[in-house]
Amino acid sequence: MKIGKLLLGSLAALAAALLLAACSGKSSTTSSDGKITLRTMTRNSKGFATSAIYFAALKQFEKDHPNVRIVDSSIADENAYNNLLKTSRASNDLPDIFRVEGVANLSEYIKAGLITNIDPIIKADPKWGDGLSKGALSYLQVPGFKGTWGVPQESGLVGVYYNKEIFKRAGYNEFPQTFSEFEAAIKKIRSLNITPIGLGAKDSYSIGHIHNLIFYHMVGVDAAKELGERKIKWTDPKIVATIEKVKELNDMKAFAPDSAGISRESAFTDFLTGKAAMFITGPWDIPNMQDKSKTKLTADFAFAKFPYFEDEPQFKDNDMQAISAIQIRGDLTGEKKKMAIELAKALSSEAYASKMANETNQIFPRTDYTVAADKSTPLFRENVELAKTSTNVGVDVFGMDPLQSMQDVTRNALVGVLQGDSPKKAAETIQQEIDNSK
Repeated sequence: MKIGKLLLGSLAALAAALLLAACSGKSSTTSSDGKITLRTMTRNSKGFATSAIYFAALKQFEKDHPNVRIVDSSIADENAYNNLLKTSRASNDLPDIFRVEGVANLSEYIKAGLITNIDPIIKADPKWGDGLSKGALSYLQVPGFKGTWGVPQESGLVGVYYNKEIFKRAGYNEFPQTFSEFEAAIKKIRSLNITPIGLGAKDSYSIGHIHNLIFYHMVGVDAAKELGERKIKWTDPKIVATIEKVKELNDMKAFAPDSAGISRESAFTDFLTGKAAMFITGPWDIPNMQDKSKTKLTADFAFAKFPYFEDEPQFKDNDMQAISAIQIRGDLTGEKKKMAIELAKALSSEAYASKMANETNQIFPRTDYTVAADKSTPLFRENVELAKTSTNVGVDVFGMDPLQSMQDVTRNALVGVLQGDSPKKAAETIQQEIDNSK
C-alpha cells in the first residue's frame, strides 16, 4: 500500500513537472508557429467511453479552428489531478480550461480572479446558454459572489430506484410523492417481510446520500451553502431535524437491522434479487439493473425522485445530482479568451450532450437534447427527464464546506445514528469539527 501511494505521488509529481516544462510560456497567446495554444485539464482520461467523446471533440475543435492547438493534460485519478491543479495554481500556470473539484473551493479562485463568470457568455449566446440546466447553474452560483462560476458538464439525478411489483403487492400502482406517503408505504412493505430500502452503510457515503436527499427536500440546497459560509450551525434545530428523519426511518425499520455493517454491494444485491424494494443511487447503477446475468427483475425496476415534504413544498425540486463543471481561466484576453470560451461551449453544447447520452448513457445538464429510445433503457430516460425538473442542485451537503475533513466526519456521524446515537449528538459531533478548526 505504501509503495502504491509513493508511486502515485511520484507519477503526479512527474506529470506536474512535465506540464510546467511544456507550458513555460504561462498564459502566452500564441506558439512559435503562430497558433493559439489552449491548455485543457479535466478528469477525462483515455480508455473510457465518455473520454473518447471528449477527445474527439477536442480534435474536431482543432479541425474547425485551424489557428488553435489544444494541449490536454487530463488525469482520471482524483488525488493526482488535485495535486497537479495545486502545483499549477502555485506556479501561476493554470490551464485555460480546467476543473475545480467541489463548489466549496470555487471562492478561493473567484477572489483571486482565476476563473471566469459565465453569465455574460450565457447572455451573449442564449441559444447555447438557455439550454443549460437551471439547477446545475444554481449549483455553480457561490454565495457572496455575483455570477455563475463554471460551465456544467456531467450530471446524474440521485433518487429512488424501486421494484414496481413489490409496490403493487403493497397496494401502490405509483410511487409515493410525499414523505408521509413514503413512510406509509415503507410500513406496508415491511409487513410483507421485505426490506423497504436497501442500505449498505459500511460504505458510509450510502447513508450520506440518503441524508442529502432529506436535507435538500426539508431545508433546501441553499441551507447547505449557509452551513459552509458559517451563517448557520449544524446544531441549529432545523438542521438537526434533517438528521432526526434519518433516525425516524431507521426506527421504523426502513433499512435492514444490521445496515451499518452491510456493504453497499451487498445491499444492492438485495435490491437486484427482490429482497429489498428500493435502492437510492444515481444513473451509474442502471447498467447493473438491466443486466440479465445479475438480475431477473429488469422489467420490474422504475425510477422516481425522492419524496418531498408537504410542509416544505418550495423545496420539492431541490435535488441531489452528481454535478461536475469546467472553469475558464480568469485572466485570458483577446483572441485566446474568445477561443477558450468557444471550446467550453463546444464541450457543453446540445450536440455534445446528445452524443454523451446516446453513446455512453451519460446524463448531461442540458434540457434541450433527446435520448434515442433504441440507444437507451426506460430507466435511463426516466432519470434524464426527471433531472430536467431540478430547480436547485447540490451534491453532498459537506461539499459546500471548505473544511475537507467534513466528508468523513459527517458520514461517520450519520452511521452513528444508525448505531444508536441521537441526532443531537451527531450534529454536535459535526459542529465540533468546525469549531475545532478555527
